[in-house]
Amino acid sequence: MAAIFGLHPLRVESVAWIAERKDVLCLSFWLLSAWAYACYVEREKAPVGKWYYRLVPAAFRIGIDVQTMMVTFPFFLMLLDYWPLKRIQGNTMRVQDLKP
Repeated sequence: MAAIFGLHPLRVESVAWIAERKDVLCLSFWLLSAWAYACYVEREKAPVGKWYYRLVPAAFRIGIDVQTMMVTFPFFLMLLDYWPLKRIQGNTMRVQDLKP
């Protein structure tokens, strides 16, 4: 994760300074939550899908403790549902489809 931040010129201080580690931690928990959510959607009906579903709010909670920028994560999940996962189709959004 530090290599990703080390390559970008605006985020070098996140790797170099210990006080800026919250950016790296926030991204780590953001990616963990997004990965767990995508795995949950893929394996929604399987018994292991519940564990992925429980991992999402746990990683989100830890990420929000690290940095408050994580509050935008639920909006990211809505975008994830709309475009790559295609759980929301145009104007026919049904709440029943989004419930666990």
